[in-house]
Amino acid sequence: MVKGDKSGKARVEKKKEVEEEDAGRPVGAQLPVAAPSGTRASARPLPPKTRAITNRGLTLIWLTMRTILFDKKTILVIIMLLALLAIPAKWLSEPPSDEEGAALQAFLMIVVILYLQFIVLYVCLLYGSSIITSEVEDRTLTYLLSRPITKLEIILFKYIGYVISVFLLFALPTILNYLMLAPYEDGASGLSKNADFLAFCLGGMFMGIMAWGAFFMMLATMVKNPLMPGLVYCLFWESLITNIGGNISKVTLTYQIRTFIVSGISETRSAFGDNPWGDYPSWQAFTAAIVMAIVCLLIAWQVMKGKDFH
Repeated sequence: MVKGDKSGKARVEKKKEVEEEDAGRPVGAQLPVAAPSGTRASARPLPPKTRAITNRGLTLIWLTMRTILFDKKTILVIIMLLALLAIPAKWLSEPPSDEEGAALQAFLMIVVILYLQFIVLYVCLLYGSSIITSEVEDRTLTYLLSRPITKLEIILFKYIGYVISVFLLFALPTILNYLMLAPYEDGASGLSKNADFLAFCLGGMFMGIMAWGAFFMMLATMVKNPLMPGLVYCLFWESLITNIGGNISKVTLTYQIRTFIVSGISETRSAFGDNPWGDYPSWQAFTAAIVMAIVCLLIAWQVMKGKDFH
């Protein structure tokens, strides 16, 4: 009789273990107790695989950001951007026009023409093309691939680190330009009244950094020295083709960025005037940049999959 009781007890315990395993809990773990009313139940921990990917991703993002932000080239870029603050300062000291909105138009020209078409484009070439090539040249990519990390993770997380770093690099001087020019006509109230100018200019900045970075990253996986073909792309496609007009200019990313900024501002204020850079809404231009970035990242991943870095 005692033996039968032990056998029955063993079957019950075995059944409990199977049920716990099916529920995704380790064997022997206590069943969760319902939280008392009025208290919040503790969040379930991430699965080990998801937690490992997250940790690797955060590490790669931080390392990429540290490499970019503390690079000697970045110091030169920062000095140049600070020096260019002399342009709005000069405008404020001797305004060339007393028309309403002249200061905001000056801010728009600084961001669209000076920053996006020249400085941001070439800085994206500089950093976007070096995300992968620097790892290959320093043999650190071989070390990374010897760890439990995939090529897709390397591309994705290093790209995210690049976007965050370069966006911060240009967002700060853009905001400083806005703080200098926006209050010209309306005083301090102009900062909030004209916030749409700042928002769409920062959005256009993000578009360029995101899409150009993905393109130059793809280029770096395809050729050994991506700077030369990258310069040809910048000078011919994004500078010359964009400004010759016609339907072919609409295929360039610079045209899409201009359309996003000016269309976005036109949508928020009807008195701004016609959009000289496109006849479609801002969300379509932004979508085009996202599609370009995704396609370029997928191509970069496929190219890297076919290469052996060991």
